[in-house]
Amino acid sequence: MPFSNMSEATQPLLEPDFLRRLEQWSLAVRRSYSGQFGGERRSTRHGHSVEFADFRHYVPGDDVRFVDWNLYARLERLFLKLFLHEQELNVHVLLDLSESMTFGTPPKQLLARKLAAALGFLALAHQDGISVTVGTAEGAERARRFPLCRGRSSINRLMRFLQNAPAGGALSINDFVRQNLIRIRGPGMVILITDFFDPAGYEPPLSAIIAG
Repeated sequence: MPFSNMSEATQPLLEPDFLRRLEQWSLAVRRSYSGQFGGERRSTRHGHSVEFADFRHYVPGDDVRFVDWNLYARLERLFLKLFLHEQELNVHVLLDLSESMTFGTPPKQLLARKLAAALGFLALAHQDGISVTVGTAEGAERARRFPLCRGRSSINRLMRFLQNAPAGGALSINDFVRQNLIRIRGPGMVILITDFFDPAGYEPPLSAIIAG
């Protein structure tokens, strides 16, 4: 069983009232970047959304609908208006459910599942991508993965995954992080949920995330 008793296993990770409050929030990032799908995130790529970004010289073939005719009237030169294009954020959660996370009242692993569920709900509710990798024992072969997905239709599936993921076993946090950073493609956000109960300490895995 993923939880220490049946009552924990049958309770929802997040209460409906909390989900309604959570829906008013969104994940924030410090840097703009390009994504692959349309979402609610600002990108460095220029598209035709509602937020003005800059001008550039018109070249034959450009869409004349985005020519700034007021600027042309003043300068007698054609400029194209550029806008910030909204893009999705890909969120990759690395969730430690090793043996040390089963201790405490409530157990640390239950709080970790709730945090991962809240982050996943935030991402999916705002058309961002979310993936979750659970570490429970040494070796990548023991990791369980919820593949990258997006959209509200994936919320229940993610909640079931987090509810049922088993806990236990020894885990090198540093190895867990490094093995999974190799698999992540493209820009995005990596979130590590762990108690850092590892002889190697917290600095190596955090350094690897920052460097990635």
